Amino acid sequence: MGIKIVLATWLDAATQSSWIEHHKEAQLQVIDSVGYLIYQDERVVKLAQSLGKENMFADVLVIPKNQVVKVKTLK
Repeated sequence: MGIKIVLATWLDAATQSSWIEHHKEAQLQVIDSVGYLIYQDERVVKLAQSLGKENMFADVLVIPKNQVVKVKTLK
């Protein structure tokens, strides 16, 4: 089986740099990332944005598994 193209939905840390009235105004950010799923285990999901010849990858995003909401196969 080849490398899958996936949509990973995950939670990212965020900052609120202006004055806020209530703590609920500062929230985690929900992020959608599309890429080649090159690796996953109990700790991480790794997506590559570019796939080259001879198993070469570029622009690899490493997402901690405990921040991943879901991973959906696109192709």
